[in-house]
Amino acid sequence: MNKDFKSRLITTLKEVGTNVCIDSALKLEKDDSNILKLELRNADLDENHLKKIGDTLTSFENEEYSFKTLSFSYNHIGDKGAEYLSKSMPLELVELGLVGCSITDAGGRELLKWLNKTKNLKLLCIENNKFSKNFLSELSTFLKSKTNLCLVI
Repeated sequence: MNKDFKSRLITTLKEVGTNVCIDSALKLEKDDSNILKLELRNADLDENHLKKIGDTLTSFENEEYSFKTLSFSYNHIGDKGAEYLSKSMPLELVELGLVGCSITDAGGRELLKWLNKTKNLKLLCIENNKFSKNFLSELSTFLKSKTNLCLVI
């Protein structure tokens, strides 16, 4: 991640403008670590905010920094927000939180496409969404191929 990306992410979070986003932007400004954690739990985000954040995430390049954690738990992002994220999240991500985000099977399948490409993901928390029993069965089958992944559903 270069400084341009970090600056763009900080600017995006400030433009989204919720208290949690602004606090996260200020933390990023002060953080000298080479490991990036973005925890936007209960930040009053919707799918439009996720599109804006996702557009910034797509410019991430793993250079001197790495993404460890992304959490959008307890935001009403729905299937569209899940789709935006699945097309923009870094594949190097280690932890992802999407608890209580009003995601149904359609958004879950978009996330599965992203999950199939990841290699480092260790923790995925997606409980309290709107998944059917059939989709949860798909997740269980998928989990067999990702032996290092802890899935909380």
